[in-house]
Amino acid sequence: MTKPTTGPKTPHLRNPFSRFSTPELPTVGPGDTALVTGATSGIGQATATALVKAGFRVIGTSRDPASLNSVANTPEGVTLVPLDLADPASIDRLPAELAKVRAGTVSVLVNNAGE
Repeated sequence: MTKPTTGPKTPHLRNPFSRFSTPELPTVGPGDTALVTGATSGIGQATATALVKAGFRVIGTSRDPASLNSVANTPEGVTLVPLDLADPASIDRLPAELAKVRAGTVSVLVNNAGE
């Protein structure tokens, strides 16, 4: 019976993805602006709260920021702007809404809104 042979031993296997590179992401931190969709409930609310505690300026979205529910559930330190992701016109208005609150450059996006 013959012993199976193996190929040549290679000290380094070539990574099949080596031709791709991962871009360097910018560093973000306290003082940067974060936009959190759905910031008045659930994971969005918890994320917005954590970002405020970490020193970020947080802008949250709500379908109706003036509603009693949104006002009552907005984390302290979060500025709300209107955004209804089911309404294309509302999405188109978002840059103007961000300009109204002088958002500047948004460094972090937490796209959380949804039912």
